[in-house]
Amino acid sequence: MLEFHAPEGTAVVHVRSGEIRRFLEASAGLVPVGLEHLQFDLDHDLAVLMRDAC
Repeated sequence: MLEFHAPEGTAVVHVRSGEIRRFLEASAGLVPVGLEHLQFDLDHDLAVLMRDAC
């Protein structure tokens, strides 16, 4: 069971542990643990998000 909290409310999600395990294994196969920072450019991503803010 996963529980998410936000100012708007709470969401409770029931997921089989095997599904979570498969998802995490697949994720680690795509982006090895500890190397996540190599997969994104935070400055670029923020600039893209903010480009229409002004």
